[in-house]
Amino acid sequence: MRRNDTSTTARRPGLSWRHMLVCCLGFVLLAACALAQEGTGYVNVRDFGAKGDGKTDDTAAIRAAFGAVRFQSVPAGYVNNATGDTVLFPPGIYRVTDSIQVGGSSLILGRGKPFIVMDDPTKNILTTTDAWRMDIRGLQFKGGRTQIDLRNPNLDTGMIVIEDCRFHEANGPAIDDHMVSTIVHIRNCHFLINEQVLHARTDMVALRDCWITTRPGVEDKAVVENYTHLLLENICGVPLGGRNLRWIDNHGGALTARRVRFGGEGGGGFTAVYNFSKPNKELAGTRILLDNCELWNQGNLAAPCAVYCLEVPNKIEIRSSNLAGIRPILVRRDLDLKTYFTGVDPNLLSFVSRDNLGAFRDEIPALLKRPVCPPEVKPGALSKKETAKRLKAAVARVAALKVEAQGPQTFGGHVQKTDPADFIELSPAKYRWDLEDFMDGVKTRNSHYLALAPAGDDVVIMKRVAGEYPHVLIRDVQADLDKTPWLTWKQKDVGTPEGFALNPAGYAVRVIHKESGVGILLREQHWPPFFDYCAFNLKEKFGLTGGVHTFDIRFYYLGLNFVASDKCETARAGDFIAVDFLRLEAE
Repeated sequence: MRRNDTSTTARRPGLSWRHMLVCCLGFVLLAACALAQEGTGYVNVRDFGAKGDGKTDDTAAIRAAFGAVRFQSVPAGYVNNATGDTVLFPPGIYRVTDSIQVGGSSLILGRGKPFIVMDDPTKNILTTTDAWRMDIRGLQFKGGRTQIDLRNPNLDTGMIVIEDCRFHEANGPAIDDHMVSTIVHIRNCHFLINEQVLHARTDMVALRDCWITTRPGVEDKAVVENYTHLLLENICGVPLGGRNLRWIDNHGGALTARRVRFGGEGGGGFTAVYNFSKPNKELAGTRILLDNCELWNQGNLAAPCAVYCLEVPNKIEIRSSNLAGIRPILVRRDLDLKTYFTGVDPNLLSFVSRDNLGAFRDEIPALLKRPVCPPEVKPGALSKKETAKRLKAAVARVAALKVEAQGPQTFGGHVQKTDPADFIELSPAKYRWDLEDFMDGVKTRNSHYLALAPAGDDVVIMKRVAGEYPHVLIRDVQADLDKTPWLTWKQKDVGTPEGFALNPAGYAVRVIHKESGVGILLREQHWPPFFDYCAFNLKEKFGLTGGVHTFDIRFYYLGLNFVASDKCETARAGDFIAVDFLRLEAE
């Protein structure tokens, strides 16, 4: 009977051996996930003495919990591969009286929406100086100045996620970031009665699926300040009054708002964007896009529009939006649009209001519809006469340099060839060093920015205009990759000009394979050493099998040198570099 019972049971629907195997595998996977999660480590603030009763000062206990987190910091400029423990806040109200320093790669998790309440209105709540890979989820913050303060010294590939949090009554920006090489995602959060919501300064910031209710009585401030590339998406904004308010102060390169409700409560609402960002005259323009937005602004009579330009960016586009009785764009009265865009390529400007609803939807200033762009003479730019004079002096200086003889140098495993039979000089005497090509991405010739002349066996390249990214084009270089596959070069140290810590010798080299059109940036050098020998195998870099190929070589005199992670020096008009040699070398 037992055998028959067992047999009968085994044949019941859902309990075949296949189903039992699947169930067993499921348990194994669940166990593995549990072990993996357990392996990341949990640090519970309650285990370190935090009460969460709303009365006890939990500052020391929370600090102790974060002090127990495994975290490895790294110096600026290096990739941070550290991983951290999870810091857990169970339900409760955690009162703190001073800032809490947190690790830059931890997961900070709240269960049951715990509150962290700061007693001191002048102090930040959570702060970090090495933010890299952080997740902050499920917490509520109240009081203090800034509730999450994020900083790092340029840790590469940074990613910060702030999700499912609530921010109450911050006396400054609820979230403030001062980071480099980092992306910040803020999503599914509530911002209620804060002085400001966000200061965005890192590479890219996205604010999505959030509710914002502003603080009554705030004057002459923006809810969000943008100094970077900022995206707002699916935001419900409820304004509660104030004087000269706006939703966004834009100082950055790009601002995009999609499906954002810039509401009309509290006196009719206020201006969506005050723009402080000036137009970029080369390549990458500053821009604003408002798409599918509700734009209410009957409360700021000084700027009854969607975008108010204290400065004018390269592009403003407002589309598929509701302009509730306001104009798309207004410009500060004392800006003279007849001269404002001096030196800007008209193709880098665009101001559009399209597919919108509203009585004033087409009323864009006439001089934005057809911008006037007078030519520009840059301050400090060298005239042709002054260029010739300074170039002659630079050539004489380079020709007079005494350089001590050096033995062969090595780069990338390649030993420099010193026998003329083993290399081909790519000098101006043999190849065309051209300045009549356009600077990348613009309609201005490199000769506007640079001048060059031979100096014996060297080539002097001098800045005519400070800044920018011009290049010398060495055209149609024929390279037999079976005989001389190595492209090599070396700068000569001409000394450090007065007023600089380093010679402004930053440069880059890009090579274009003419037959395929493929271009490869071989080197971009902004840090010392600037004067070392460099060598790159073109056959390997371009994946070629050999034979004769034609290349263009672009040598960029950038003159941008970093003397520290947050400090750089830029070559001035009249500064110069000397190319000791540019060659094709044998193996």
